[in-house]
Amino acid sequence: MLHEQQSPNPDRNRFIRVNPQYIIDDGQQWYVQRHPGNFISHGYDINSVMHYSPSYYRKPPGKTFSYLFSDLLHGGSTFYHIREVSIEHMCQDQCKDFPVACENDGYLTKVDGKCGCMCISGLDPATGCKTIYRHDPPGLEFPGGQYALPAHADGCPDETFMAGSRKHYTAGRNDKSAKFSFMAGSRKHYTAGRNDKSAKFSFMAGSRKHYTAGRNDKSAKFSFMAGSRKHCTAGRNDKSAKFSLKTDLTSDMVEENFCVRNLPTNDVVWPEGNYCIYRKGGSCPAGFFFEGSVKYGDQPTDSKPNSQAGELPDGDYGADTKYHYCCKNSGFDDDILFFPSRKPFVLIKRRGDHPVLQESEKSDAFSIKYCAHKPAMIDCGGVYELDASKREVSFSSPDDVELECFWLVKAPKGQRLALDFTEFDISGFPGMCRDDLVVRYSRLGQPGKSYCGSKFEKTLISLNNTIHIRLSTYSAYKSRFTANVRLIQDEDLCYKRADRGMTYDGDINFTRDFQPCLPWHEMTHCEAHPFKTDVYNTFLTGSECRTPDQTNAFQPWCYIDKKFCTRNYCDVCAIG
Repeated sequence: MLHEQQSPNPDRNRFIRVNPQYIIDDGQQWYVQRHPGNFISHGYDINSVMHYSPSYYRKPPGKTFSYLFSDLLHGGSTFYHIREVSIEHMCQDQCKDFPVACENDGYLTKVDGKCGCMCISGLDPATGCKTIYRHDPPGLEFPGGQYALPAHADGCPDETFMAGSRKHYTAGRNDKSAKFSFMAGSRKHYTAGRNDKSAKFSFMAGSRKHYTAGRNDKSAKFSFMAGSRKHCTAGRNDKSAKFSLKTDLTSDMVEENFCVRNLPTNDVVWPEGNYCIYRKGGSCPAGFFFEGSVKYGDQPTDSKPNSQAGELPDGDYGADTKYHYCCKNSGFDDDILFFPSRKPFVLIKRRGDHPVLQESEKSDAFSIKYCAHKPAMIDCGGVYELDASKREVSFSSPDDVELECFWLVKAPKGQRLALDFTEFDISGFPGMCRDDLVVRYSRLGQPGKSYCGSKFEKTLISLNNTIHIRLSTYSAYKSRFTANVRLIQDEDLCYKRADRGMTYDGDINFTRDFQPCLPWHEMTHCEAHPFKTDVYNTFLTGSECRTPDQTNAFQPWCYIDKKFCTRNYCDVCAIG
């Protein structure tokens, strides 16, 4: 596969401008655009994990290339990369009898031996990515077998889990075996001497992580809320402000609750990831590569005895308390966790190679972090199609809390959309959003930009024919918006749509960000200038925005920096 900046797709030159003069000799080959006859491209992805950054093979003082849309996110995304791999390896050919066609950039593939659509965030694989995801697909369930999970504050996922609890009084002899590591939503244990943890585990932190229960890309079908608990055997047990476990905690006592499964195995595979569960039945389920234990040195008394009730995970429950864990450390950060999303549940985070982290060698404080999932409200949002008969649509968010809502607006291929917010009140402020409104206005599978605050006055123009919106709310505050999306018609433009602005001859001489344009005749050291009469037919005069070559532009543009030949697009038709 090619690095994305070498893509033969013509959109490459509309999203970035390569600066050969600032690339070292050994790096020139990695920025040469390949010929479409020799390489296949399913679309240019500026967010691809396979895209270089402007610093790779850089020759100071410049950068190897310039982003032409600085407001878009760059790098780290895998959706289109994996999509291309799946298509080119003809995974879809193993699913020829699959009854549904995958749309809206979704693709047909096989995961864990099952055929299905892989969709963008918020779209339903069961309908071929045509509608909003509002419920789990039929048959989605938890893996069978023997294991236990920490109990959520709202209870166990369903009646197939048996409840149990262990109450133990702490005071000083925690111990750890050597096979683990964890992260997010944590419990901290302060001990006075013999904590033990086994050593081989790992997780990802974050106050809320979104994963789908279908086959979507990093969508927000369910949320993991971070929280922590501190367990101190010397009388200083504690928990974080955000704590979603069913746990009773005092300074010297911890009562932990469990959801225990003791069923025959089924064909549901534990998803790849970095997380742990409690062991049950003497061995770990298939797919868990590490196991270990944590022993807490308790100090029960006649008046405060250790006790337990119901079904428990594997462990020792006498004068001390010992738990056995099973952990996974496989896959990628972007891998999807296929669990039922309409039920609360908790996973334990891996940190390094343990579920339990000792704060320091000399510290008696040990912490465990959890990922607690509480279902958000997803029966909201919608898919809208605009055309000449229906040129605009308005919609509002629900008047509710803890939302995970998606909207998709589509235009005919080759046309673009304009998004305005007539009401906008999303909790937080730029740089510190408490709730998130994320807009994707480039390719559907690329990450969007997050917005929040009390107003949004800018018009967003799609680069293609779709706009995708996700609203995620986490607090009791009722964040809300009303949006209007309209189809940009030919009569709205001041040039021919097909030539991307080569027919524009107006007087606008500032960019869409209101940066002043530089005179074309001063840019003779740059790629486009008025003296290249053998290349450019457009009359480059003054400092007005122009499209010298439609193969490397979405719309008219101009230079804004003389030294580095930096350019930016113009909104010459005053659409946005």
